[in-house]
Order: sequence, then C-alpha cells, then structure tokens
Amino acid sequence: MPQIVLNTEQTEILTKALDPVEIHDASGRIVAVVAPDWTREDIARAKQILADPTMEWHTFDQVMAHLRSLEKQ
Repeated sequence: MPQIVLNTEQTEILTKALDPVEIHDASGRIVAVVAPDWTREDIARAKQILADPTMEWHTFDQVMAHLRSLEKQ
C-alpha cells in the first residue's frame, strides 16, 4: 500500500483537527479530505454524558467481575 509521510507540522494539524482537513497538491487542487477521529459533535456529546448526574460508572475491575460472572452462567 502506498504511503505518504507527514512532517511534524502536518501531523499536528491532522491530529488536532476537529473539522475535516483538506489536503491540496502543489497547484491547490484538493486531492483528499481527512475526517477527524473526534468531531465537535463527538466532544459535545461526551461532555453531555459526563455531566449527567444520573450516569452510573463502573471501574475496570467491576466490569471484569461482571463479565466473569456471565461466563459462569
């Protein structure tokens, strides 16, 4: 598979982007659009979930114990 190696500045732009990033060739033509891993909507939804006082959270150990109990059934 062909690869393109980004320089440090390009990598930073892509990894910090919250909106799609246009990739242009030397003449200015768009050759690709890269979607971010996390969009503004994703972050807003995560903040909403974290702020919900009725949300019940579990530790990793609690989850693993529950999964082990399901295996025994």
